[in-house]
Amino acid sequence: MGNKVRVVGSRSGLHILLEVKTNMSEEELIETAMTNEVKVYPTSKYWIDVRNTEHPIILLGFGGLSEEEIYDGIIRLNKA
Repeated sequence: MGNKVRVVGSRSGLHILLEVKTNMSEEELIETAMTNEVKVYPTSKYWIDVRNTEHPIILLGFGGLSEEEIYDGIIRLNKA
């Protein structure tokens, strides 16, 4: 995804945060991912002041997925 995203917490276990450098809202990102058959989760409910984030940050979980499924999910997210 190149410079369109920034991975936050890549050593955090079974999930990562993805800051998406876009004009889309968090809700729009989640809906667009779902249209590409990928479920991502909001993080705004965990922030005290969402306005302090320049770009939306979504949660990607990958526990219980095979390496192939993770790769496929990344390809789908890139399309989204």
